[in-house]
Amino acid sequence: MINWVIQEKPFKEDLASLKSEIVKQGHGLHLVEYSSHEKQNVPALGEATVFYGSLEMAQKLLRQVNWIGLFCDLPKLKCSTYYPELGEFLLNSPYMFFPLGDYENLKSFIFRNLGFNSDVFLRPDSGFKLFTGGLINEAESLNHFLCGSHFFKSDLVLAAKPAKIWREWRLVACGEKVVAASQYQKYGLLETEKGCPPEVLELGNKIAKRWQPTPAFTIDIAETKDGYFLLELNSFSCSGLYECEAGEIVREVSQLVLNLQNYY
Repeated sequence: MINWVIQEKPFKEDLASLKSEIVKQGHGLHLVEYSSHEKQNVPALGEATVFYGSLEMAQKLLRQVNWIGLFCDLPKLKCSTYYPELGEFLLNSPYMFFPLGDYENLKSFIFRNLGFNSDVFLRPDSGFKLFTGGLINEAESLNHFLCGSHFFKSDLVLAAKPAKIWREWRLVACGEKVVAASQYQKYGLLETEKGCPPEVLELGNKIAKRWQPTPAFTIDIAETKDGYFLLELNSFSCSGLYECEAGEIVREVSQLVLNLQNYY
C-alpha cells in the first residue's frame, strides 16, 4: 500500500475513476486543496506517496516534501532538454530556439526558414507553459500573439514549421513502457476516446525506452498526413488523463513507487 494525494479540481475532467481505483486497490487516498500561502497544507505522509494535481502545487510541494511519486521535473521537461534526445521522433522539426526578446531581430530569418503561408509555430521552451503554443502570422504583433502573457526577454522560445494535426493522444509511461492511453483531440477539437492505435503505442514505447524525464511521465503523440510523431512530453503528476485506463495507471504507478522505495 502507498498513499495518493489528489488535488481537488486541478483540471476540468472528472477524477472519480482515478479516486475509485486508488481505494479499490487498497491505497490511501488524501484529497487536498491548493493554498495561496507559501507553505502547502498537506498530510504528513511517508516517501511512498504519489501526487496528482496542478503544476503550481507540485512546485510548492517539491520544496516541502520528499514523496517519491511527485513526478514533475520541469527542467527535464524543457524542449531544449529532451529534443536532442528524441530528435528522430519529433513533430516540430526542423526547429530553432531563441530568446523571446530577440523576436523582432530574428523575425525575417525565422519566417524565411521556417514559415509556411506566412505562419510559424511558436511555443515556450519551458515545461511550465508560459504561454499557449500556436501559429503566429508574420503580420501579427508578438504582444497580440502572447495575449498578455507575462514573460522575460531571456525566456527561450521554440520556432518550427507549422504542421496540420489530425489526431492527438496522451500516453502514460512508467519506466520504459506505456501503460495507458487516450485520444484527446481530433481535427483541432476536444474528442476523447479510450486507447490508441497500435502505431501510436509502438511509437510511445520507443520513446519511453529511449529517454525518460522521470520514472513516470506522459507522452503526447500527433498524427499528420506524414504519420505519427512526438508532440511533447509532460509530467505525470500534473497532466490530464482524459480517458486513460485508471486501473492500469494506479496499479503501475503504485508498483513503480514501491520499487523505487525499495531501490533507495
